[in-house]
Amino acid sequence: MSYIYKLAPYIKGCDIMRPTSTDYSDEYAQTVCDYYITDEMNHKYRLHSSKPKRLADCLPLTIKCPKCTSNLTPIDAPINSTDLLLYECRRCKKY
Repeated sequence: MSYIYKLAPYIKGCDIMRPTSTDYSDEYAQTVCDYYITDEMNHKYRLHSSKPKRLADCLPLTIKCPKCTSNLTPIDAPINSTDLLLYECRRCKKY
């Protein structure tokens, strides 16, 4: 089981997303979160959506790292319409 972070905008209507740690299961996160990220491995995070999204819907998002608050960088394509981009924290990867 991977760790789940709920994403919420810093300011309502803003595309900069702030992660908040949760103890949600994946099934529960799908019902209550519009967007959330899971800790995949080695400073990498997968973006998920509760509703099907297009790539164009998630590209404008700026997601902060849950550990260091740097911007996450997209590194891989979506798996499907709810398991979206894979991101990496380049700052955490250095250390």
